[in-house]
Amino acid sequence: MSGYFFFEPLPGPAPDLFSFRFVEPGEHPDWEEALALVNKDVAATLPEEPPLRLVACPGDAGEPELLYVARSNGEWHHNNLLAEPPGSLPGAVAAVAEAAQESLMELLHRAWPVCPDHRLGTHLCDTPDGTPAWGCSGARGERPVPHVLAPVGALTGPGTSRRGKGA
Repeated sequence: MSGYFFFEPLPGPAPDLFSFRFVEPGEHPDWEEALALVNKDVAATLPEEPPLRLVACPGDAGEPELLYVARSNGEWHHNNLLAEPPGSLPGAVAAVAEAAQESLMELLHRAWPVCPDHRLGTHLCDTPDGTPAWGCSGARGERPVPHVLAPVGALTGPGTSRRGKGA
């Protein structure tokens, strides 16, 4: 049988891996609670950007949908969330913040959020009590001065920080 092969079609239509749907309110409450905190930071630092949303894409056959943090128009960049959030709100906030940061930076082509003191993009870190926060590794002079800009959900606006400008 050289040159021929036999295959059995899969039952039902194959999932369209590029289709998505907006997640309905109340469908994933833990992820939505975490996204609400991240959206506070988006509103404070990117006032022109509508709130981020959760979108769901079909998973492989028999697998749960994949969740993503997307812009209001449905665009996202990688960063899928687990089907079930981590067992704690701080864990969910950290995952959503990281996913939001990746999508915004890739789609807006700029760093987000930015430390007003050092004009550098921040990274996700933990405060001493385990709260997810935005941290800056900016340098003044020759030695780096890493600092926490604000917990996720507590940024105060473009060009400002919770610590105050120039702090």
